[in-house]
This record gives sequence, structure tokens and C-alpha cells, in this order.
Amino acid sequence: MLFIKSIYIKSKLLVCILFISLVAALGYFFPFFYSLAVFGLMILVIVVSLELVYLGLNMRSIEASRLLPRRLSNGDANQVDITIRSKFNIGVNLEIIDEIPFQFQQRDFSLKIRLESNSCQSLSYKLTPKDRGEYRFGRLNVYVDLNYGFLKIRNIFDNSVSLKCFPSFHNLYKYELIAVHKTSSNIGLKRMRKLANQTEFDQIKDYVIGDDVKRINWKATARKANLMINQYVEEKSQNIISVIDAGRTMKPAFNGLSLLDYSINSSLAISNAIIAKQDKASMLCFDKDIISYIPPDHKRTHVEKMSNALYNVQTSFPESNYELLYSHLRYKLKERSLVFLYTNFESVEAMNRQLPYLIRIAKYHVLVCVIFKNRELSNFIDDNDNINIREMYTRIVAEKYDYDKQLISKKLSAYGIISISCYPEDLTDSVVNSYLNIKEKSLI
Repeated sequence: MLFIKSIYIKSKLLVCILFISLVAALGYFFPFFYSLAVFGLMILVIVVSLELVYLGLNMRSIEASRLLPRRLSNGDANQVDITIRSKFNIGVNLEIIDEIPFQFQQRDFSLKIRLESNSCQSLSYKLTPKDRGEYRFGRLNVYVDLNYGFLKIRNIFDNSVSLKCFPSFHNLYKYELIAVHKTSSNIGLKRMRKLANQTEFDQIKDYVIGDDVKRINWKATARKANLMINQYVEEKSQNIISVIDAGRTMKPAFNGLSLLDYSINSSLAISNAIIAKQDKASMLCFDKDIISYIPPDHKRTHVEKMSNALYNVQTSFPESNYELLYSHLRYKLKERSLVFLYTNFESVEAMNRQLPYLIRIAKYHVLVCVIFKNRELSNFIDDNDNINIREMYTRIVAEKYDYDKQLISKKLSAYGIISISCYPEDLTDSVVNSYLNIKEKSLI
């Protein structure tokens, strides 16, 4: 019974039956055609029977396995590998239908290959998730048919498995190299010169032509009777915390990813760069309550801990509680720290409601506020072709929205709050660049 359920009729068999029926119908006028139809039907039955027996005896002659990554990276292309092995003595055509998670909405997904006798082949495809959370892969279905056959059989491999989709971790190593070597020209960031006035004393060394004369140590020079200078290095073990607003304003999506997803991906990338610079990384996610908090640390496993805490965070409807945020930071962070705040103020009025708490945070820490720009809106404003009356009114509203974003940046700067205005897809580059700038200028 199981074998019968696995047999499927190909369309060419129906075409042959229809053709034989037409020939048999002509037999009403010409008896020869009737005899020809009966002969053709007998040949067709014999061929189909032999094919049915052959496929039934070799039903288990196909082996298939699916190789998945240990976890999925949100917003990145994740590779899935499938290995197919054929034990048939002849070449067969295969159609592979993988039951991929419903989140991808690919209902017509299939792969078609041909395998020669007793051969093995590997193939792969890529999936790009747009939401964090759990993804379930179902069964692997392999349909086998002979090249000129009329039937095909289905082999089912129960490889059902659930994978967790974590914030993007594919680009962590790239930003770690940028932070360590301070070179970022390959990805469009600014190349920054190394300043001489670092904050942490390292050693006294002999003067070399080209050294800053302002750092000459005259007491050591008098003792040694040779020019000696003070050498400084960047201060380490400073606290850098990524604060992520998970309120309703972070729900809008660009290129399939919400602002919350962009912020989480950026916070993990900057945290990995922070640890590479031997500073302490921290993370706080909040809406009307504190969702999760990871205290500052410089261990390599710290980024993994953050990823586990953030992989299933979703935006909520209530407005975020900035008073609670200030109280939490004031209580948890006793030392002066660098705070990256990922939020989305849609209007000056929305920013003014939270401004008193931002000013208080900036009083004790270096506060960097991220302001998201809308690329589609910017392109619409710059497009001057075929403007009608309706589009003119729409453009006025768009320009007002863009102007409000500029006012927000200026008002934050007036209170000593650093702002980053960027498009969502450029967020990580801008934040890493800002972190390196602040470190170079010793603002923490």
C-alpha cells in the first residue's frame, strides 16, 4: 500500500492514452485503426508494468541527506547542502522538493538534476531569513523517474529539524579587523589618523626624529643626557554599551529587515569590535520594561551571550520608557561609559518628550544617538521628473519629515549628545566609524 501511494503518473502517459483513444475512435470508420489501437494499448500496458516492477524493486535505491548550518544568520545568505546518492543501474532524473520553513514563503521550491548509474552528487541553495526566531525544516522529498518512462516514485526522507535564527554574525570578523587595524577604506569608512594625546601612559623611550616634541620628558632627559619622550597608548577596559529601543517606532522595515533587526545586528558587530580593542562590551534592550541586560565584559564568549539574549526579541506596541532607561543606567553603570542608543524619533515632538532623560544620561556618559534616514523618501525628494500637483503635496510632507530629522540632530548636538544620521543598511559602518573616532579623540 505504501508503494502504491508513492507512485505518480507522468503527463506523457495520459497523452499516450488519449492518443490511443483517438485511434480507437477512428476504428469506427476504419477497422484497421481499431486493431492498431488495441496493439498499442497492449504495448503500453507491458511497458508500464515493467517500469512499475523495476521501480518497485529499486524503490530504496536513492539516498538523500540535508546538511544545515548550526544556526541561521538573520539578513545573510545561509547555505543549505543536499547530498544525493543513486544505486540505480541506469541514469535517472530527480526532482528534489525540500520543505523549507514557511517564513520564506517559497511554495514552488524544487531542484532538478540527473544522476548517472551508481553515482553521487552534492548540490546547494541559499536562504536569507528576514526575521529572528525559530525556523523548522520539514521532510526531504525526492521524485525519481526514468528518462523515457511513464511513472515516477517519491522517496521521503524525514529530516525534520528546527533551527534558531540569530542576529547577523557573518560580518563580525570583518569589523573586528577594522577595529584592530583602524583601516576601513575598503567598505567606505573614513581613514582616521592616530592622535598623539592618548590617555594612558605606556613608557619612556628615546626620542626619534618625527616624534611629537610636546611629549618630551625633561626630567628623564636631564638624567640620561639624551632626549627622552613619554609614549602613550589608547586607554583600554572602557565600558561601551549598546542600548536598543524595542518600542513601536522600531517596527518599520527596509529591505525586509526591521529597524530593530538592523540595530541588533549592528550592536553585535560593534560589540565584537569593542572586545577586539580590549574594551568592555555591554548590551541593554528595553521598551516599557527592561527586556534584557548584559553587564560589561571583555570575554570572547560575551558576544555569544548577547546573541542568545537578543535572538527572539520583538517590537512591542507601547511607547518606550526612557525614565526607566536612565534609572537603570545610573544604577548599573558607575563609571563613565560610551552609550550607543539605537532608537527612531519620527518627529521633533517625540524627541522632546524623551529629551530630559537623554540630557541626564549625557551628563554621566558619552551618549551617541542613532537617527535613521529613509532612503526611499530621500530618492523621492531628489526625483524631479514628471511632478504633478498630488506629488507636489506629497513631496512637501516628505521634505518636512526630512527637515524634522535634521532638527533632531541639531537639537541633540546642542545638548552635547552625539548623533549618527544614516540609512539602515549603512548603520554598522557608521557606528563602528563613530566608535573609532571617539576612541581616537579620547572623549570617554
